[in-house]
Amino acid sequence: MKTGQFFAALALPAALLAGAPAAHAAEGEGIGGFYVGIHGGRGSDSSDWAGTPNGNPAPGFSTANVADIDASGWLLGGTVGGRWQTGYLVLGLEGEASWANLEDSAANTAFAGRTNTTEIDWIGTVTAQFGIQTGKVHGYLEAGLGFTGSDYSVADADGVAPDLTGGISDTRSGPVFGAGFEYLVSSGFSLRGEYNYMNFGSNDYTFGGDTWEIDQTLHVFRLAALYRF
Repeated sequence: MKTGQFFAALALPAALLAGAPAAHAAEGEGIGGFYVGIHGGRGSDSSDWAGTPNGNPAPGFSTANVADIDASGWLLGGTVGGRWQTGYLVLGLEGEASWANLEDSAANTAFAGRTNTTEIDWIGTVTAQFGIQTGKVHGYLEAGLGFTGSDYSVADADGVAPDLTGGISDTRSGPVFGAGFEYLVSSGFSLRGEYNYMNFGSNDYTFGGDTWEIDQTLHVFRLAALYRF
């Protein structure tokens, strides 16, 4: 997703917040209280790998040895949260956890026969929300902390010593920003769509006898069914 599209997605609920009269708060059922739900969706991960100079193999890796990996796939999970509402203003705290199946590979740019792979097994978020409800529609912005279980690996199939096959698993964390819209279907039940952007920054990992700097970001789109009680 391009930067312009990301900010456009966040601008939609902001416009709703700016233009909704307080009188509309009386329309429809309120959404304050606790809720649980299930969600499904799709994630798109961008992992930029950069090798760092070292003596294995000779010549050593340089920053020209890179692999740009875009792992995408489906996710499924649960949602739990609570909201406080006064008039049209809605404040909330929410946690989401998702099983994920995101994976992609890319050829090593410096050495033929070597493949770099990123896999994401799970995604979690804890966020604070700020939004409004007008009639049956609730629009919100959110920010908080995101987590992901990531697996990184290098497969060395060139048949030349040393064998650099290896991998590592890590739990990454970083800021998450998002926006969503929710529609009240009936008393206690609602449907919503949501977008999250997560930035996990750069971490260094050593496996297979070499060190990689991996810069990772993640885009997530979810559809959810929520029950309030």
